[in-house]
This record gives sequence, structure tokens and C-alpha cells, in this order.
Amino acid sequence: DQPNPSQPIPVDGEMIEQIESLKKTIDDLLGEKESLKTVEEQLKERAALLEKQLDDQKESNESISEQLENALSEVDILKNTVSSLQEDSSSTAHVKRMEEKCEAQAKQISKIQNELKNTSKAL
Repeated sequence: DQPNPSQPIPVDGEMIEQIESLKKTIDDLLGEKESLKTVEEQLKERAALLEKQLDDQKESNESISEQLENALSEVDILKNTVSSLQEDSSSTAHVKRMEEKCEAQAKQISKIQNELKNTSKAL
């Protein structure tokens, strides 16, 4: 006996429960799909923001590096000036102050360079 396709298949209570359960599962999965799309969009926005921050930090680091290079050039000029002044025995006290300033600037520049290197490594 094959069922007649034009006649409806008899449905019992268990089949109705299974159908309702499947409908609920489908609805749950659709809800999860929408939730995942929202999370994905949020992650993409966050990634774009982080990428922009990284680019900004790199630009800032490049600017700081240029400033440090300029500062080192100025220190070299000051050192040369100090050397010239040392030749003049009447300016010993001035030379000493200039040396101290140069040493302080060199230490400060080294400190900033180390911080910049650490920042760049962290990026």
C-alpha cells in the first residue's frame, strides 16, 4: 500500500511537537545569525579604529624621531661650540656650564629614544 499523494499525510501529536521544535530551533538559529552579524560589524569597526590609532601612533613616532635627530644635531653643534670655547682659557666657567647642558640634553634624548624604541616594539 502506497499512500496517495493527493491525500494528506495523517499528522499525530508527536509530529506536531517535532515540527514546533524545529521551528523554534530555526528561529533561534536565525536570531544567533543576526547576533553574530552585529558582533562581526562591531569587531570590524573596532579593528578599523585600532588600525587608525596605530597609524596615528606611527606618524607620531616618526615626528618624534625627526625631533630627536634635530636635537642630536643641536647637541653636536653645542659640543663643537664647547670645544671651541675650551680653547679660550678665559671662558672656563662658561664652558663648564655648556658641557653640563650638553650632557643633560644627551641624557634626556637617550631616555626619549629608549621610550620611543619601547613604544615602537610594543606596536
